[in-house]
Amino acid sequence: MNRDVTKISWDGERVKIRFEVPRTEGVDEYEMSCTDAPKPALTKALSALRKHVAEICQFTQLYVGDMEIRGVSFSYGGDDRVMGATITALKKLSTANAPLVVNTPHLPSAPYTEEDEAMTLLLSAECTDDLRQLQAEVLEYIDGQREQLDLLAGVESAGAIR
Repeated sequence: MNRDVTKISWDGERVKIRFEVPRTEGVDEYEMSCTDAPKPALTKALSALRKHVAEICQFTQLYVGDMEIRGVSFSYGGDDRVMGATITALKKLSTANAPLVVNTPHLPSAPYTEEDEAMTLLLSAECTDDLRQLQAEVLEYIDGQREQLDLLAGVESAGAIR
């Protein structure tokens, strides 16, 4: 089954996911909110986007070093359903009680149409790869592969739980 992740967010306590399932009759939309902690691979995939926030927003790597990547909103446009994304990050400030919320500009991974071929403002190939890795981790989360469940699965396979 083909599923398109449209939003992922993780605040340290709850994972929120929106995804779509394209069908011949249209698109089914699903939303979930879960307190099961994600696998480390999912949080690592989110953290890997920090360097892309720096690149897209023209921040130094030092400035984004302590940013917390909170989520990504995805879109799919054009006949080829080209992926686009906006990354959300938080930066603690010493001058305020609330963090600075940074949303990158929405950028596509490729031109949406042939007319857009001259479009120069695109996600880098590395950022696109990192976003695809995040999507794969999110789909595994939807399928039940989570931090605690993985630990139990390893014990079961060792024959410790009967």
